[in-house]
Amino acid sequence: MGLIDFIEKLQKKPLYVKTRIMWGGVAICMVAVFLFWFWSLNLTINNQTAKEVKEQGELSKSWEQIKEDVKKRKRIMKILNQH
Repeated sequence: MGLIDFIEKLQKKPLYVKTRIMWGGVAICMVAVFLFWFWSLNLTINNQTAKEVKEQGELSKSWEQIKEDVKKRKRIMKILNQH
């Protein structure tokens, strides 16, 4: 059982060695957490950017529809004013 032997050897080491091993483990875990966070942040930003592009496309279509409706209403008003 390698893990149990490692723990027993670790318990016999001086305090400064155990402290260094502890901080090394903390540093490795924090690097892993930050890497996961950056990866997750990148995915989130890419998804938001894609969603914003889609929303802008829908907004542009809506704006074009509004402009067409205004032109139609102006033509109708012109025709009605002529009669």
